[in-house]
Amino acid sequence: MSYASAVGLQRSLGLLNGIGMPALADHARHLAVELVDLVAPAGWRPFRPLHDASASPHIVSLRHDEIPGPAAQAALSRDHRVFTSSRVGGIRVSVHGYNTSADVHALADALSELTRQR
Repeated sequence: MSYASAVGLQRSLGLLNGIGMPALADHARHLAVELVDLVAPAGWRPFRPLHDASASPHIVSLRHDEIPGPAAQAALSRDHRVFTSSRVGGIRVSVHGYNTSADVHALADALSELTRQR
């Protein structure tokens, strides 16, 4: 067993519990809304509305009518060092407590550039 990893996990869980899951969910929800608003002008839209009861506050699946998910995923990784996953024709983006508005803007800029190149 890696005792150093166990100590790190214990401290990480303490930090997350100190912040609180509601605060982390609110932060992720805010970033998700910001992301959707930023990418809409370039034609990207969420698969599921963010206010839908079945939507997760930290996962956004984006679709574009002209850009397949796997192509977007590959271009984001190759050209921008932005890592997403491809899901059913779109890209899946996960925002977390450690992400900031700057991260969301970087992704939005990359998606806008990808859209302009098409």
